[in-house]
Amino acid sequence: MHMIHHVCHSPEAKQSYLRDALRDVRFQEVMSDYGMFFLHDLDLEGHCIHEIAAFNPDKCRAAMSRDGKVPKALPAPQPPCSTPSGLYPLGDSPAWSEVKQFIGKGAQEFMHCWVWDPKWGEEDSTAAQLFTRFTREFFATLKIDVLRADSPSPIHLEDAMELWSVKGLSTTMVSCCFTASNHGLQGNFVGARNIGFKDHAQTFFPIDTEYHGDSAWAPFLHHGYLRDYRHTMEELDDEEGLALQAAISVIFGRLHCLPVVVAPSQKSKGRIWTSSHQGVLFVTNPMFYKLKRVGGAKAAARVSKARLQRVKASNSVINKRFLEMNSDGSSTAAQAKHVRKLARERMKRLSDKRKRKRQPPKRRAKKVLLPPESSDEENEDEVDEIEKEDVDELEEEEVDEMEEEAVDKPEEEVEESEEEDVEESEDEYLDD
Repeated sequence: MHMIHHVCHSPEAKQSYLRDALRDVRFQEVMSDYGMFFLHDLDLEGHCIHEIAAFNPDKCRAAMSRDGKVPKALPAPQPPCSTPSGLYPLGDSPAWSEVKQFIGKGAQEFMHCWVWDPKWGEEDSTAAQLFTRFTREFFATLKIDVLRADSPSPIHLEDAMELWSVKGLSTTMVSCCFTASNHGLQGNFVGARNIGFKDHAQTFFPIDTEYHGDSAWAPFLHHGYLRDYRHTMEELDDEEGLALQAAISVIFGRLHCLPVVVAPSQKSKGRIWTSSHQGVLFVTNPMFYKLKRVGGAKAAARVSKARLQRVKASNSVINKRFLEMNSDGSSTAAQAKHVRKLARERMKRLSDKRKRKRQPPKRRAKKVLLPPESSDEENEDEVDEIEKEDVDELEEEEVDEMEEEAVDKPEEEVEESEEEDVEESEDEYLDD
């Protein structure tokens, strides 16, 4: 009723988007029936009107903006980094620096287990034989000191692929260290992207690459799997050759790990193994990582803040508790004063940083006009008056001191002093 009494007319809808919205909520029909407007389809629990679209059109957004332009859409907020759990050891979106640091020795915990699929054995047999031979010969290039036992010699594709898993490498090698790969992961990264495991097949199974005679890859071309691979490719036509390359790439894409190698080039002889102080280096397949996306530095800060919570109360709170625990129920004024003193010291310590900031320049003192100088005669009169006042004050102080001494002296001393005065007076009389 208040609106009926104080609203004498309804504003005219000039904008097209507003007229459309009023038409959707049947504004004219409701006004003609009830004399005022009601929202019959208002959902108080869902906080929406079912007849109205959930998002404003561009014309409405432009009209409601300050400059009359459609505001740009805000970027989607980055999901917060969750706390570690059994499914996500570092959270569902850890920082990339944290992933690289953790995966070095915790790859088995951070990655899903490698599992063999029986359907893989029914695929290209030529690609399976070449990959199995590649695995046997590649491990045969290692020294005996690096291996826990004899060099592995897998026969089937399943054994060869399982040997490149984190568990298989940890069992075979004396010491190994794993590195992370950011291929295919979502999130923010610093630096270039790594190539996928399917693309690594071109490094281990190149087609037209000439090696130096003393290159580390040369034995594979002269007496190893690369010689048979090139002979097989020469016997196949173009379509069959591409199918064989695709089958080998699929096998590499399903691997858990691969050694960190350097392909040969005109300037480099290449490298088939890379080691560090922590062991032989292997790159891991990001397809097996236990995460949803990679978070940024702020997400990592939130993780560390969530993990390391402060459990100790402040000293002022502790002192207050101790006073309440050890007192007889009534806090004395001294205790309250001590608590306030500790609080002031704490506030002073917290505000030191703010006080050390740059102070504004001090204002210049205003000039004070001195009274006009007096003549020499007036100055001499003032000095004489001051000297007289000082003499009077000294005489009054001596009299007061004598009275105090007289009061403080006992009666015997007073009588002795009187007798001495009488004797002195008699001597003076006789002398006269």
